[in-house]
Amino acid sequence: MTGRAGSLYAVLCNMEGEVTQLEQGAFTVLPLLLMTGPGTLQNAVGSWLEQRFDCRVCPMTFQPSDLLWAMALGLIRGTNDKVKKQTLDLHYNVPLKEAGLSKISLQIPVKHAKALLSSVTEDTENDLQLDELHLFRQALEAHMFHYFRIHLDTMKLCLVATPVLFVDKNGRLKILSVNHAPAVLRMMTSFAFERSPLTMCLKAANESRM
Repeated sequence: MTGRAGSLYAVLCNMEGEVTQLEQGAFTVLPLLLMTGPGTLQNAVGSWLEQRFDCRVCPMTFQPSDLLWAMALGLIRGTNDKVKKQTLDLHYNVPLKEAGLSKISLQIPVKHAKALLSSVTEDTENDLQLDELHLFRQALEAHMFHYFRIHLDTMKLCLVATPVLFVDKNGRLKILSVNHAPAVLRMMTSFAFERSPLTMCLKAANESRM
């Protein structure tokens, strides 16, 4: 889409491998909308979709736990040889009580981050389980406290950058490796389903029957 404000590229997708309750019937479910371009055009496309398809389009933000999953995926799926800087970048928001300091940025060589990952799981080729993700977070926090006396457990992770992907809490996403795009989009689709109002209603209804 091109207008006076510039060009906009938008893609609707659903990378979930399994059919869910939301996909039964005559509807095609596309929970994830990726857009790049001027904000005015993005708003125009969102409004058109809402009017045309009786749906809701809203920005997707990410919690620190989501960013942890993104970090793990970026480490496990491998590196992007086209990117010269093979590092894991982490940004943390500092609590307001710490005057004069609002953010801490960490840069860790990918090989060192993978070594830390291998200390909590023997299988570094497949996606982590939830308990392994918690162990990895705890190992990272312990490592940073041991060497730098930084209490990461009191801060909120707000940005993750690996050679495979970049994502921050405000919903900005960059896929840096074509080979790993399907895995990244599957993860983003999963996040979108979790935040869907219909998914939340179905979950609440199922819980009320228990």
